[in-house]
Amino acid sequence: MTDLRDSLGHFKAMHANACNALDALEAKNEKLEIALADAIRRPMGVIPASAEGLVGVTELDAAEARRVRVAQKKSTAALGV
Repeated sequence: MTDLRDSLGHFKAMHANACNALDALEAKNEKLEIALADAIRRPMGVIPASAEGLVGVTELDAAEARRVRVAQKKSTAALGV
């Protein structure tokens, strides 16, 4: 019976940890949605205050590289190359 109680206590602790992790992920998702909406409404290169701390230089550099590649593809497609 003690093993069963120990197992139940362990399960409850795991469940609480999972719930806390889910809450944290939901909160971060809400922040990301707000930052995305703010960024869409801003001029390119202007980082909204709501996005501060959500992305770093590495992510911004990667986004710029993707933007340049997409622009180049569109340019060559328009030229029929």
